[in-house]
Amino acid sequence: MIPKLITILFIYLSHPIYAQINFENVYRYEKEFTYSIILPIDFDKNKKYSLAIGLHGLFGDGSKMLSPFSYYSRYMDIILVCPDGNILDTERKSVKWGYEKSEKFLVEFTKHIQKKYNVYEDVFLFGFSQGANQGLTIATSKPETFKYFAAISGGYTNLS
Repeated sequence: MIPKLITILFIYLSHPIYAQINFENVYRYEKEFTYSIILPIDFDKNKKYSLAIGLHGLFGDGSKMLSPFSYYSRYMDIILVCPDGNILDTERKSVKWGYEKSEKFLVEFTKHIQKKYNVYEDVFLFGFSQGANQGLTIATSKPETFKYFAAISGGYTNLS
């Protein structure tokens, strides 16, 4: 079992796409925020970048949003940041979004990232499932902060 696992990890990590990820930049835990991040392959702190913020679905966290989108961010001068939901869901042993409760959190998180990295003001927000619902809620109420929005598999039955 162990040799098989080591072989799988070797193949996975030696693949050109994954080999270029600087894993030191993938997961961040700070006092007020926990998030996953991918910086462009030739990241230069003096260069200005586009900012994309991805919101995970229920049962997920920010790290689950990186994998499908990290390839594009690394080669298209996009800083991809995926925060963990700010509401603890003990029943599901995960974190989630809370619509009004998460709105202030996401605005503050965006300001935090904008101060930390050299990014354009126009933020692209996208979300998957519950993250798509949260994203739609905040993008329509804060268009001055989130100029662009895309939803993936959201269910909007409870949104007015």
